[in-house]
Amino acid sequence: MDDENNMLIMLKKVLARNGIQIDAVNNASEALKMAENTTYDLAIIDISMKPMNGLELLEELRNIYPNFAAVMITAYPSDYSERRSFELGALGYITKPIELQNLNTVVNNVLYNGAA
Repeated sequence: MDDENNMLIMLKKVLARNGIQIDAVNNASEALKMAENTTYDLAIIDISMKPMNGLELLEELRNIYPNFAAVMITAYPSDYSERRSFELGALGYITKPIELQNLNTVVNNVLYNGAA
């Protein structure tokens, strides 16, 4: 989930090359709606979004799926957002610009090993 369409396209292409199917949305309300109707193995969530930011979305998603895996991404890293991401149960924290090898490593580790 990212509010930048170019980022969504890139994520979709990169992950598809590794056989990972994704549903991409660009706002929190769409993500919540989809999560109510579909079970996901992993959510990749941009922290800097409006009106609901990624940390708030992660907290809401935890109410629907307490044990799902999440990786947070941000162009504006801070000690607070990283700490809060992990407090809310995120298994990864990636800063933009995203290095594709790092993205693949984190996503594969989360999906197949349960940790980034």
